[in-house]
Amino acid sequence: DSQAKVEAIASDLEIDSHNKDQKISMLEQRDMLTGLLNRKSFISAITLIKAKNNQHRSLNGFVHIDIEKLHNVNQNYGHQYGDHIITKVGEVLKNIDKFYDTCSARYGNDEFTIHIKVNTEEEILKFIATIKKQLSVYFQLDNIRVKPDYYFGYYIGDDSISINQAMRNAYLAVTQGKKSNTRVCCYDTKIQEDQQRNQYLRYHLKAAIGAENFFMNFQPIVRCSNQEVHSFEALVRWKLENKNISPAEFISVAEEHGLIVELGQLILKMSIEALADMNKTHPSISISINVSVIQLEDDDFISYLQFIMNKYSVNPANVHLEI
Repeated sequence: DSQAKVEAIASDLEIDSHNKDQKISMLEQRDMLTGLLNRKSFISAITLIKAKNNQHRSLNGFVHIDIEKLHNVNQNYGHQYGDHIITKVGEVLKNIDKFYDTCSARYGNDEFTIHIKVNTEEEILKFIATIKKQLSVYFQLDNIRVKPDYYFGYYIGDDSISINQAMRNAYLAVTQGKKSNTRVCCYDTKIQEDQQRNQYLRYHLKAAIGAENFFMNFQPIVRCSNQEVHSFEALVRWKLENKNISPAEFISVAEEHGLIVELGQLILKMSIEALADMNKTHPSISISINVSVIQLEDDDFISYLQFIMNKYSVNPANVHLEI
């Protein structure tokens, strides 16, 4: 009897251990809030789907969904309401997976991604219209009712395109959709060219900041009453391979890729150095310098500004910042 009890206990422990292993495995593969696949397990699942390759639909469609301004819900009502919306979106996508034989995952905080086999772009647009209709409803928790808006980006490709690249392409389509306020946006050659241009500028911009390969133009500001120049606006300029790059373009790239603080410090340095030279003969001349909000919010902004003004011994009253 005692031997049987020992064997029974051992068996129970083994089953308990197996159940725990299964639970741990499931937690590693699933998003805790929605129960959908997480990004890593989504890639594994699509890899298996592509390996089977026995479906009558030949193209891989990837749809990226972004819940618009979910942070406003979190700020206005609390994170439990934002989590409720995410959970409800997850429920809709799980039902869609059952009906359409698709595979959905939670991509990030307020983003989701779906894989669907299709033959044509028309099929994926009809599919997105279905999702949009099912998601465009009020979600209620307690006495709060919220009806979110969404951005959809999609990409269609064959098996030669890697899953990571296809997912990123759909994500980039959403990014472009946000910029142009387009609710459903397809990844196309223009987005591809824009992305390549962005990466090209990012690479050269980083090197140019290190080498200080920028120059300043100073636009005079004239007092109308007496036609005298009383200040200058500092305008940064950059030439890459003998071509002028628009400040609107490279400042945007710098902000996007975390280079704006370094670039901003270089602009402050060049501008205040020029101001010091001007003030030698015209002590009342001031300079206006454009400052990015990102740069302004940097913890070291004030200390660097004070440092550079002290270094060139300029009057702080002559330094004007334009945000």
